[in-house]
Amino acid sequence: MFHQKVIFTEDECKKIINTHYDNPNPYYSENENRKGVKYVAYPINPSVEGEWIFSKLKNFFINHTNINIVTPPEKMYLHHYKINDGFKKHWDKNKPERE
Repeated sequence: MFHQKVIFTEDECKKIINTHYDNPNPYYSENENRKGVKYVAYPINPSVEGEWIFSKLKNFFINHTNINIVTPPEKMYLHHYKINDGFKKHWDKNKPERE
């Protein structure tokens, strides 16, 4: 687990983890059968439940990078890795806005 105190407290991290592990629609990377990629991702939507997470991240990035986020993402994912899981170096070819 990545924990950075300046963004989320330890209790907030636990709240994020506990809330979203119960999500009924996780994404299983192994379904795509990509070598070197194995994890489970839980979507976090900017709903009432997840709004505070988006707000804290937005404020952090604005305050530390001076980059204003005009349009926040539609959702984020909490990735869960077990022993021997991983996410190899890759390029999101289906995301041209990241080039």
